Amino acid sequence: MPDELVEHYCRTTGCEVKDPRAVRLLALATQKFMTEILRQSIHSSRARDRLPFSRLKDLGFNPKDKTRVLLTEELTKVLQRFGIHAQHVPYFAKADDLHQP
Repeated sequence: MPDELVEHYCRTTGCEVKDPRAVRLLALATQKFMTEILRQSIHSSRARDRLPFSRLKDLGFNPKDKTRVLLTEELTKVLQRFGIHAQHVPYFAKADDLHQP
């Protein structure tokens, strides 16, 4: 993570860090935190891939497709384990948009 990026986010939160070693330490801690979240998210995705074919079909997945996909629900569960409560905005279609002329 570039030092300038870390300094920018520190300034936006009202914290001014003048020591470059502290900036690098904060960048390292942030990178470790993000890496752990991604590692657990990938583990969660792999667990889903090991489900039986019939269960995958019931969930709407093609069992023959080997493309790795990280679902928002999986990421949200991992973030909750770290104390981050992320909510994604539900998308709704208007009833008028569903009718074709």
